[in-house]
Amino acid sequence: MQKTNQTELIDFDLLFRQGNSKINQTIKLTAEDQRSGFKIFCKEPYAQDLYDKYFSSNAETSFVPTNKDFELGKICTVTAKKIDFDEKVIEVQDLASLSTIFVPFREFSSEPSLLVHNEINHSFKVIIYKNDNGDFLGSEKRCAALTYREDLEDYLKTEKWFYVKVTNLVKGGYLALYKGTVKCFLPGSHAAANVIRDFNDYLNKEIPVMIENFDQTNDLFIVSYKKYIKQTLPQKVHDLVIGEKYSGILTNKPYEFGMFVEFQNYFTGLLHKTEFQNYEEVSKQYKSGDTIEFYVKDIIMKKGEPRIILTDSYDKIGQEQLQWQDLKTKIDGQTLDYTLDKSDFSIAISMPDGEQTFKSDVNHLKGRTKISDSGQIKVHKVDAIRKQLRYDFV
Repeated sequence: MQKTNQTELIDFDLLFRQGNSKINQTIKLTAEDQRSGFKIFCKEPYAQDLYDKYFSSNAETSFVPTNKDFELGKICTVTAKKIDFDEKVIEVQDLASLSTIFVPFREFSSEPSLLVHNEINHSFKVIIYKNDNGDFLGSEKRCAALTYREDLEDYLKTEKWFYVKVTNLVKGGYLALYKGTVKCFLPGSHAAANVIRDFNDYLNKEIPVMIENFDQTNDLFIVSYKKYIKQTLPQKVHDLVIGEKYSGILTNKPYEFGMFVEFQNYFTGLLHKTEFQNYEEVSKQYKSGDTIEFYVKDIIMKKGEPRIILTDSYDKIGQEQLQWQDLKTKIDGQTLDYTLDKSDFSIAISMPDGEQTFKSDVNHLKGRTKISDSGQIKVHKVDAIRKQLRYDFV
């Protein structure tokens, strides 16, 4: 029992058990209305009070009822009040009007029992809809879908990447869900770094993607893993270790100029034919999809895009590339001592082992930064690809 603004008491349990019935059977009608078959459809907590004031001849003052009926598509912020596991509905209260709304379990995106254990926020948003019986109900799922669509529209404009879960194989690719709600189409040609060998391997996996386009006819966002790779490769390529041994698969049969190898389901590098003593004979041993081991020999930038050069032997890697990789491993993020050599305006940076120094030209800082004869620097980044240091004087 719950008390209203007046002195009336409303049996919420009885009201709640009515489920999706159109008629509010808890209202105590006058004898005249009972004989005439009068029916009340309003199920709000104020229904009895409203009926008494509107129809009572003993009312001291005239009363004009406020229209608190919900509108289709209205979005309400609500607080969970009660869960009925028998009827499979959540009773919530609209924070603005204090009206009661019923949210079916199927229209709630989380496990309803989590509300009981305070494992999810008791307040959330719902959108008002009508069921087949004409009852107004709330849907947290549909409201969330609107919010998530707004997210995707923003990602389309801002070129941001996000995760989707691949759910179904369809003609031409996959269906995927963003946050378990918004359907997206992932073309098969955009679902992998190169060629997909088994389409079933991608089912139920979460992968990062970017929006390629929007299909208005089918109301679907077209997403692409390949676009994500292209967007993020200039940053992620720095994670590769020059001189480290990797394993990958041939994306195609060997070409006349070499083999393209995919590894970590992300990177693609080139094993040029000059890496082999007799490439023509070696290439006959391989076919598309074969596994091959290799080393990252070098990474070069061409028109702002990285090119990954591979080799079959560690001994073929240049000393300069290995020295910069070693420097990155040792001093990335370190604070180190230095001394200034004024003869050529360079600084000698002391390595962590104390036995070696690394020389860095600082002529570009003349007249811009006052450099002490000795001091410390904070190394923010060692770029082994461009062979540059980024640091600040402490």
